[in-house]
Amino acid sequence: MDKDLQKVKQRKYEVWQPFLLSAMMAIGILLGYKMNDNSDNLVTALNSKDKIEIGRVEEIIRLIETRYVDKVDRNNLIENAINGILEDLDPHSIYLEKEYVTDVNNSMEGNFRGIGIESHMMNDTAIIIKVVEKSPAFNAGLRQFDKIIKINNNKVAGVKMQFDSIKHIIKSSKDIVNLEILQYSTKKALIKNIKIDDIPVHSADISYLLNDSVGFIQIKQFSANTYNEFMEAFEELVDKKKAKHLVIDLRGNPGGYLPQATKIVNQLIKEKKQLIVSTKDKNGNSEEYFTTGHSFFNIDKIAILVDEYSASGSEVIAGAIQDHDRGIIIGQNTYGKGLVQEQFNLSNGAAIRLTTARYYTPAGRNIQKSYDKK
Repeated sequence: MDKDLQKVKQRKYEVWQPFLLSAMMAIGILLGYKMNDNSDNLVTALNSKDKIEIGRVEEIIRLIETRYVDKVDRNNLIENAINGILEDLDPHSIYLEKEYVTDVNNSMEGNFRGIGIESHMMNDTAIIIKVVEKSPAFNAGLRQFDKIIKINNNKVAGVKMQFDSIKHIIKSSKDIVNLEILQYSTKKALIKNIKIDDIPVHSADISYLLNDSVGFIQIKQFSANTYNEFMEAFEELVDKKKAKHLVIDLRGNPGGYLPQATKIVNQLIKEKKQLIVSTKDKNGNSEEYFTTGHSFFNIDKIAILVDEYSASGSEVIAGAIQDHDRGIIIGQNTYGKGLVQEQFNLSNGAAIRLTTARYYTPAGRNIQKSYDKK
């Protein structure tokens, strides 16, 4: 499909969709948050009394810096104070350090800058657990379970280096990173110069026919491009492969941008003005989001696959399908995340994500599990 035709298709799919609340991933598991369009930092919203309280925290930090017996790291003190405050809230209200904010935002927009690998620290060595297909790392021959020995001639294996330090070395490389890899398949060492590039992140790129009439689409998360990817797969299955029924796999899907999930519900429920999800804040203010009645393809029976890691946007889809008796839900009890977050950017580039509302399925269920034991 050429680019112009693809743009037309995207506009076609978007034309009837309402603007809904957004959600995004947290570090580790994606739990979603409502987008905050106000670009002002959090401090500008504080009144004089709040500023006095901030002054008290600053006073304590300065006192420690000047009078405490040992030298302390001011930044660590501040971050520990912030985390201590948030510790009394729910587990989804978190502080995002500056270096994570950009990474998280980029990945949810459908791309990240790097070489195309996911790695995990095992004992004292970084192990590659995933290589993005057709990425610079993939083209250089890196594969799953390969070990990273050196980065830019710096030994990183067997030296008990912090994983964040390893990430920093790779990220500090401008255009090319030099890696020494111990191949899992051959047990041989390889030295590769790998280009750093923008890596696309696909979230709905697996689809096929299970049999002559049942189509299958897996959705890994809800990023900025998920709806368009879903619609391309949906069109392929229904128009070209003549699928009559659909299985949507949300197992392991931790959520993300909520509008992407609600747009998908619009394509699965044909009736207009059917409640998809509602939210309510502490003042009792509520918002309700309804179907538009403008679905593009006919599909008969629907099955949604879920597991204990299906959260946020995944639970919105499953809840809407279940409450409207549109299909069946198959699998384990889902994660249980019924809270909405709003992200506030701080003046130093970091951010605080606060829970600002609860969301409810069409039947009025709040599926948030207890966080008494966080």
